Amino acid sequence: GHLGSKAEKHVHVSKEWIAYLVTPNGSNKTTRQASLRKKIREHDISKTHVHKQSNKNIDVTVKVCYTVYSLIKHNRPLSDIEGTIELQEKNGEVNCLNTHYSATRIAEHTAKEMKMKIFKNIIEENAKICIIIEASTVSKKSTLVIYLQCTVHSSPTTVMLFIALKELVSNTADCIFNTLLSTLNDCGFSNEYLKENLIAFCFDGANRVLGRKFGVATKLLENFPEIIIWNCLNYRLQFSLDDSISEIKQVNHLKIFLDKIYSIYHQSNKNQNKLLETSRSTNIQKAQKLIKRTIRTLENLKIGTVKRKSQVEDLIKSDKFKDIPFNINNKFNAFPRNIHHNESILYYLDLLEPSTWPYEEITSPWVAGEKYYFICILKYDINLSDFREFVNNIKSGNVSIPTIIQKAKKIINTVAINSAETKR
Repeated sequence: GHLGSKAEKHVHVSKEWIAYLVTPNGSNKTTRQASLRKKIREHDISKTHVHKQSNKNIDVTVKVCYTVYSLIKHNRPLSDIEGTIELQEKNGEVNCLNTHYSATRIAEHTAKEMKMKIFKNIIEENAKICIIIEASTVSKKSTLVIYLQCTVHSSPTTVMLFIALKELVSNTADCIFNTLLSTLNDCGFSNEYLKENLIAFCFDGANRVLGRKFGVATKLLENFPEIIIWNCLNYRLQFSLDDSISEIKQVNHLKIFLDKIYSIYHQSNKNQNKLLETSRSTNIQKAQKLIKRTIRTLENLKIGTVKRKSQVEDLIKSDKFKDIPFNINNKFNAFPRNIHHNESILYYLDLLEPSTWPYEEITSPWVAGEKYYFICILKYDINLSDFREFVNNIKSGNVSIPTIIQKAKKIINTVAINSAETKR
């Protein structure tokens, strides 16, 4: 018989309706049925009817959900909900969900439902995905930031999605791997789906992730042997500089120079935006070319030191240094680290990039290009006839690209080459 705190005064439910004691009036069946229909009708249109009361509460709750969604979409604090609800009540809307605590729960529920719907669409589309992680510390707690990059039909470019921020019980590779896999499973990405559609894994430079024997990347390769493992391009640059600086103290001036560059870019919004656009527009093929070009440059610099070395030896023999003894330091014979890549996979990817083709060797059909197992690239089948059409179009100057090749190129762009998004 209780109608809630928002019920109007002097409104109650009769004891007959509460205790199921409603009886008809009349001496015959027709009269009794008419009497019951009248009582049911009167109860249905009364202010005490439970169904009407429930619908009213649902309508008000829906409006509050819309209000919370509007606050979030416009980047407003959830504490604004109290003033917004107060205005709605003055306009005749009555609601008890008027605190920022209620708004937080509504926001969490809405976000979870939206995210699960997006993940469901990705799974139904059988889209190829790349996982990006960052093991970091938040509020003195070890955490794992997980992102997903994928290609879907509705978007012309790759889509970056936040999956979860998970607290880690420990910093071991086993804990990170199990947390990552269980989180993906909870989002609907089963192990079977991952085996078919997980094509790449991008991560920061932590040793527990990179470890060759017990790292997270190694464990992923054991479970998904065909994926591309890519260490964040930004971390590679940082590691190479750190190694060089630790081995060759004389390059400290280079570090000072780079710090100055960072300072300039950090202060300029224009330069920051330009740098940001260049990180996001780089794909795995372009990143690989930049790395190899840098390696060749450094090797040429190393070869070029022979001339300088002879000049130094001549100076030592001259009278400029008198009798000061000089000793050769063999510590700095080479750069401290070599970078290894899966050249075969990257070669397959280059077959979809006409700028890398040796045009003087291409015939119809292009046997040298087709002799590799090109039918399947990044877990996506490419028909040989489509590839031949693509080659012929490019050679003849036709810009038309077959649909299946377009999709393959989008899948290649799914492979993330840095984990900057997880840092942000």
